[in-house]
Amino acid sequence: MRRLRRLAHRNCRMRIDLAASDQKPVVLFVLPSVRISGGVWEAFRLASDLRKYGIDAQIVSMWHDSREVEGMDFPYREVPISYLSDLKPRKTLALLQLPYLALSFLLYSQRIFRGSEGRQCSVVLTHYSTCIFAPLVPKPRRFCFVQDLEWRFVRSTVLRKLLRHFLQFVYAQSAVFTTNSWVTEQMSSSGIEPIAETSIWASADFCAQPAEKKSINVLMLVRKNYFKRLDLYVEVCKKLREISNLTCAVVAPDDSTVVELKDIVDECIIRPNRQELRAIYQRSQVFLLLSDAEGFGLPPLEAMGSGCVPVCRDSGGVRCYMTHGLEENLIPLTADADEVVKRIKHVLASPDLDRLSREARTTFLDGLTRTVNCRVGAIEELAGIFSKTGRE
Repeated sequence: MRRLRRLAHRNCRMRIDLAASDQKPVVLFVLPSVRISGGVWEAFRLASDLRKYGIDAQIVSMWHDSREVEGMDFPYREVPISYLSDLKPRKTLALLQLPYLALSFLLYSQRIFRGSEGRQCSVVLTHYSTCIFAPLVPKPRRFCFVQDLEWRFVRSTVLRKLLRHFLQFVYAQSAVFTTNSWVTEQMSSSGIEPIAETSIWASADFCAQPAEKKSINVLMLVRKNYFKRLDLYVEVCKKLREISNLTCAVVAPDDSTVVELKDIVDECIIRPNRQELRAIYQRSQVFLLLSDAEGFGLPPLEAMGSGCVPVCRDSGGVRCYMTHGLEENLIPLTADADEVVKRIKHVLASPDLDRLSREARTTFLDGLTRTVNCRVGAIEELAGIFSKTGRE
């Protein structure tokens, strides 16, 4: 234990820079790693926005990931990043590493609180793995940034139930803010009232006129996590392959993800940048999302900016934009591959396809204006709360 403490102390001394040139309030966003995903992106984005309001927002990463933001098309590089360890994230070792990480965080937070010299300090827990630090943060300083019902990502029924109770307990003992109306409703239904909703939407960069000739009938963005349902994508693609006049394309983060799909789709696009992705959306008719769970699900909404019609399993957060006529394209989670293919065929053959395409773009544009205004108000409110929090 003494050796563990010595290692953690050394790591903190090496990694953490507490020097401050002013008395700005400090807000620490704790992440498992800075490997870019939707949740990590939103944490960086929020930290960046708060910095514009005079908040010294920083990122604290538990693990070092081999695929981080360096070298990516990443707009939030002004946000400082500190690391609690040099450990690489491994599912099999994570539980064994938690005591070391907890000790590193304890030493880190003590130095932050002691070294702030009267500055207001807050800690924002952003992921279920970061909630283990909740007992180490005094309640007035403790916040949770909730982007999804994360227990839904756990395969085991027993573990899912335990994680749900744990997270709801942490949320109830903390100040919670959310990313969208669906998550807010889910929190409220559990008796947890969020203090703010930092409304998210797809970037205006994805607003573009559809291509005159669309070369892709069905576009999919696939991931390996089991709840993203790569298995169902494979089954659906095999059935779509039998319909010879349909063209299917897949977007993926790496070659290994599309191994099972490369021979049953017409086009595989690996890790496109934003401009390339927008061009792909412009030439696509339907965007297919088959996840079991999504806190929001940005890709279908991004595609809607170019008039691509979304067809999504009813995974939760997609309800924020699958509204009005598009709501008919919500597929029950109980639906099998045959029902998914039937819905795709119906949409592509529908005389209302052009109308749905226009509605998709209108929904994108209306939501963009609305959420930008709501987000500004929420961030101003959070900046005011952080400015008053943690004064001792």
